[in-house]
Amino acid sequence: MALRDGIKVEIEGGRLVRLLLSNNWLSEGSPEDLAKAISAAIQEAMPVASGLDSAAPTPPRVRHLTQVERREHMAMHRDYMRRSLELSRRVRDGEFVGQPAPQDEEGAKVALRFLAGRFAELRIDPRWAEAATANSIMEAVLEAFDGVDLAPEPPAAEEVVALRRQRARIREFAQA
Repeated sequence: MALRDGIKVEIEGGRLVRLLLSNNWLSEGSPEDLAKAISAAIQEAMPVASGLDSAAPTPPRVRHLTQVERREHMAMHRDYMRRSLELSRRVRDGEFVGQPAPQDEEGAKVALRFLAGRFAELRIDPRWAEAATANSIMEAVLEAFDGVDLAPEPPAAEEVVALRRQRARIREFAQA
């Protein structure tokens, strides 16, 4: 049985709520292997990143607009550009700041690493892990994850989604 097969995780609401670990994990790998296997299990169970960057552009269709339609289309563009610029200014001015990653305590048994706000890796103190029981490892990992969002919404996510919807309406207007 592979080390990864002896690990079960459960995530609810973007948070780790349950971790089950095989009692014979040490016979199947080192503490570093255990940390990698737990990290992989959590990564697999994590919620998918929000669709902020998943909007696939539709290929443009050519259509000649009437004078009135052209004015309306340009007004839609101006409003979109104004809102985009305003959001850029607000981001630059620091209005939208993400949650800081949790800080590891000195001498912690379990350390968490984040990349761009999302959980990336778990590290376990190997000396402690070799002497610890599976139950104490599970408790330490769950304690480290207590109150931690694995994949928080990016700052300004609602505004970005609204701008993308407006851009889609502009495209639809020109293609109708």
